Amino acid sequence: MCYSLFPYSLKLDKVYKSGSLIKIPIEFSKGESPKDIKKITFNGVKEDIIFYRGKTYLFHVEDVQYFPHILKLVIVPNKGKKSTYNLHMVNGAPKEVGHVKLDQERVKLKSDREKMNKENEFFHSYFSIKRAPLEVKDKWSIPLKGTYYVTSLFGKKREYTGGMISYHRGTDLVPAKNKNIYASQSGVVVYSGLKDIRGNIVIIYHGYGLYTSYWHMSKRLVNEGDEVKKGEAIGVLGSTGIASGPHLHWEARYNNVIFDAMNLLKL
Repeated sequence: MCYSLFPYSLKLDKVYKSGSLIKIPIEFSKGESPKDIKKITFNGVKEDIIFYRGKTYLFHVEDVQYFPHILKLVIVPNKGKKSTYNLHMVNGAPKEVGHVKLDQERVKLKSDREKMNKENEFFHSYFSIKRAPLEVKDKWSIPLKGTYYVTSLFGKKREYTGGMISYHRGTDLVPAKNKNIYASQSGVVVYSGLKDIRGNIVIIYHGYGLYTSYWHMSKRLVNEGDEVKKGEAIGVLGSTGIASGPHLHWEARYNNVIFDAMNLLKL
């Protein structure tokens, strides 16, 4: 669906999935620019116009939800009236339920809510820092090379040993042979360390409010502050932290909201 209103035009899809990166192309009339827009909000959350690989877009992520809802996009130009668009959001989570077997040590760690919350709060601060602008020039890639398997989808409901239930906020990948983990896009390493829940983890900032995280590695090959290129080895597959076996937990965030990292492959 296309909407043309001075000084811009939008192209909207009929439906969007929660937990996905919403990417809306926005074009401007001749002689106009993003400076002619006063404010853009999604359900009251302010977003900026993104100049990404030569084109302008609106990016937004609705946290993964399990019921349909309406997302209100409001655009206020410097001149003229504001416009409101109702975006139809659908359930972005897979229907199947996964079962994860953990040893007793990891069951105890998984049930320690205080430790879980403390680690989550620690990383929340990393994703909230305003950072220097970076530019993405290439397409994104899977952080593995060669044949790989997706062992757990983003948003999947999972039952753990001991009866605990949670929803998966990443994509689990297992390589067939090559055990190295690679940067899915160029960027700057903003964290490299060992944590109880995530194990050996590397976080890369790519600009535009986009981050990728790589969990459970047996070894980290980069340090905080390193500039990495797309396809550069950043670690080795492992099962550190809360993991039932060797795999990579690949996570993506936009403006500190987690979304399905597989969406990056379509950017």
